[in-house]
Amino acid sequence: MTWRPTIDIESDVHEVRAHPTRPDIVIAAAAIGLYISRDAGESWSVEREGLHTTYCSAVAFSGNDMLVSASMDHFADEGAVYRRSIDGNARWYRLVPDSRHGSVGLPIRVALPAVSKLSGRSFPNPVVPSAAQIVEAKA
Repeated sequence: MTWRPTIDIESDVHEVRAHPTRPDIVIAAAAIGLYISRDAGESWSVEREGLHTTYCSAVAFSGNDMLVSASMDHFADEGAVYRRSIDGNARWYRLVPDSRHGSVGLPIRVALPAVSKLSGRSFPNPVVPSAAQIVEAKA
């Protein structure tokens, strides 16, 4: 394996994840939006439409859904978590409406219990054990 830079360093990439069963799909949270690759990182497109802001700090997969955490900046006290299918151009669903969690890395962990209900999967939440009570997922 050879490492080659494929996303501009000025994009300020925060987290990169490959889908666990479809490694051709890779997502990256960056300060200028969500990067998506459908060819194992050979090429990337940046997505901003449907998110309330462009600063993305965390990404995750849940089955055939991708999750992204977005806020105005890294230290913003407001953030939102969005869910969308990895297939096609479905719209983003905001999972954590009007959240105030201090760090934008936290909302992605807070949203996992809600995604569990939608997907039938179970995710531990070591950061906020009672988060399932405060999160509403709207599909």
